[in-house]
Amino acid sequence: MYDLVEKGTKLVMVEQEQVGECGRECKTIRKAAQLILGDHDTDVAERLFKGGTTRAQLQNWLCYVLSKACVHKPPPLPKVVWGWFCA
Repeated sequence: MYDLVEKGTKLVMVEQEQVGECGRECKTIRKAAQLILGDHDTDVAERLFKGGTTRAQLQNWLCYVLSKACVHKPPPLPKVVWGWFCA
């Protein structure tokens, strides 16, 4: 189980010690993975099954070849005060 944690100007995934209910952060991670994988889930599974691919190679393949998800820098995190987004 993972959680999204603000680290500077980025969100990072942090592994949680206990399994819990899938909340907003979990659903955000799931949606991002679905958008990146798209219709390529079987291609990814095949590459993982065959082996011989490092984590870095898999990440580059997913980010730049399959999805172009890492081509642009992510937008900055919005400023939040008491649950409200501020400009």
